[in-house]
Amino acid sequence: THLGISQVEVMGNSMLDLIHPGDHENFSSALNCHLFEGTERSFFLRMKCVLAKRNAGIITNGYKVMRCSGYLLMMQSGDVTGMVCVASAIPPITSTDLRMTHSMFLLRSSTDLTVLFVDHRFVKMGGMENMMHKSLYQLVHPADIPVISSAHKTLVALGQVVTDRYRLQTSQSPPRFTWVETHATFVLNARAQVMTSQR
Repeated sequence: THLGISQVEVMGNSMLDLIHPGDHENFSSALNCHLFEGTERSFFLRMKCVLAKRNAGIITNGYKVMRCSGYLLMMQSGDVTGMVCVASAIPPITSTDLRMTHSMFLLRSSTDLTVLFVDHRFVKMGGMENMMHKSLYQLVHPADIPVISSAHKTLVALGQVVTDRYRLQTSQSPPRFTWVETHATFVLNARAQVMTSQR
């Protein structure tokens, strides 16, 4: 499993026992049918992980960031009876252990999302060469700023995130954009985030 916890240990116990105390409110919000439209849910949580470090990927204080997606189970009255959810681990993102495909590139930024490094693959994909020292907020389509803002908050809170797809600027004159999805994690020793984006 992603967490090293067996099904027997989970069955009959509260999910809150597995979730980081700082994420209890986020989990409860996902179960609230009045806070969001529809029944589909997608969110990130830190969950207990007992795997050995060499097999677990990135763990912080015994917790691993999981990407959760699913839907609420509701009665005809509108009351929530539960949630069906799939939790998947976010793979570690470093240039040494990540297999880069032709449609992926590496980007490093400061914690405020100022670009510090861009992989040559991005330029080969038709991307801009002059992204350095610009904020990622300046480089995305204005309509997609909420996607980056939400992911940025999750990254700061949890240390890892996978964004929804958004449009990243590839040229200035005329403005052109390409759709990307970003996998991001904090790299503490480099005091920067490492991001990989896929077309």
